[in-house]
Amino acid sequence: MLKLAYVVIACAAVPSSSAAEETGDGSRWPLLEINRFLDDTPVTLDEGKRVRLRGTVIYFKVEEFAEMVIGDEYGGVLTHWTNGAVIAGLKEGMYVEVEGFSQQSNFSPRLQGMAVRVLPEERPLIATRAGYDDMKSGRMECRLIETTGIVRSARVDRSLRPPRLLLGIATPAGGFEAWIQRFGEADGQDLVDGNVQLRGVCLAWHNRRQQAHNLRILVNKIGDVNLIGSVPAAAFETPLTTPQTLMSYRREGINLHRVRLRGQVTWSSPEGAFVFQTHDYGVKVRGEQDGPPMPSFGDTVEVSGFPE
Repeated sequence: MLKLAYVVIACAAVPSSSAAEETGDGSRWPLLEINRFLDDTPVTLDEGKRVRLRGTVIYFKVEEFAEMVIGDEYGGVLTHWTNGAVIAGLKEGMYVEVEGFSQQSNFSPRLQGMAVRVLPEERPLIATRAGYDDMKSGRMECRLIETTGIVRSARVDRSLRPPRLLLGIATPAGGFEAWIQRFGEADGQDLVDGNVQLRGVCLAWHNRRQQAHNLRILVNKIGDVNLIGSVPAAAFETPLTTPQTLMSYRREGINLHRVRLRGQVTWSSPEGAFVFQTHDYGVKVRGEQDGPPMPSFGDTVEVSGFPE
């Protein structure tokens, strides 16, 4: 019998440049509260407006396409930087003033950063508890949030700069990805099928009409992802179940955890899918791209994965 594992689915201030300090007529760029800046929509946004914003650093990366998110109790703003060295000396939790030009990219108004300086006061942010519906609504865009879910997949994307650990997270209402910036090579796989609590910045991807169509959580480090409860069982140590019980009613809610099934293969395709049958029930399985070899017609298999 083949056994196959498949997934169904105190720091020195950074000086600001004199060019950004004053406008052409010698006056300082206007200081806006974050919530006023965010009131601009794609229709009313004044592209290229020169502004200053103040907020707490809640996320940043200096490698290719340098970016930083600053926030306060009312919201957050993603800032882009042509030169990542400008923000390289910053740390998460610092209270800063950023000068730059307004722009509409991604889902919400952004800032093309020109200069930044660290302010002496401390204004730490407490993460807002948020569920999938809160994130999907757009209210949590660029906010520091805390949420929970079941890890369904873990992979390192080395095409990103820097490489990031991507966790596929499932909730009863829907799924999203967590992009973790600092992690160890052994991190991730031991979280699969685990219920986790994670802390990061909610960010929506956009289409050409600036409409949100994809959700992710930008996580600074693996330490911001914590397992709730016990370590999940290995793929083939979960109890054997039957197709007719998948995603059926349970008083505590539909089971989002990994399941294990057994049956006989009745169809397979070169594209990485097959069907197996147990008594009167058939199940279609979509394998991982780099998963084990495809079974053949008539093989008896055990499959471990997540139902959809």
